[in-house]
Amino acid sequence: MQPMHEEELDHFLSLTLRDEAAAHEARLANVEEKIMERLRPAPSARPLPALRWGWVAAGAMACLAIGLALGYLLKPTEPGAITLATYKCGPVFDNNITYCDFTVFDPKAKSVALTGSFTEWARVALSQKPDQPGVWTGTFSIQGASQRFAFVIDDQNWKIYQGCPKTIEFLGRQECVLNL
Repeated sequence: MQPMHEEELDHFLSLTLRDEAAAHEARLANVEEKIMERLRPAPSARPLPALRWGWVAAGAMACLAIGLALGYLLKPTEPGAITLATYKCGPVFDNNITYCDFTVFDPKAKSVALTGSFTEWARVALSQKPDQPGVWTGTFSIQGASQRFAFVIDDQNWKIYQGCPKTIEFLGRQECVLNL
């Protein structure tokens, strides 16, 4: 056999491939459609029910009612106000420090503490006056023009007193604002 030149070899391969492709053309005609048919999900046994907007609205209203009820029942308790509480601050000294006396009247309380920006939010116990049950007092040195504070009754109830200027802290609790 004589060696073929490259052009002859290309021509021979081209004819062979064309003849083979023509022979299998009928089998390959619908290959893509057959593959897609096998991949398509089987139809469900029953058709989906028609969407009824009345039922959708009723479900949405039920979810809204449940959400509102749970929100009301589980909301964090807002701080109550102590009716009888006060503070009195003395003069401001050269180093911007003043002393303030805090007094709380709560005859049911077992303990009263004061917490605030000037105590670095540590709870500092007020002392109960021995001759006046239910009267709790404490004196604090305060530096700065504006401070925030609240009372903690029985180690759990965060309270402010009525009439104080208020602000709301990041957890949603109210705090009194002390402007010197």
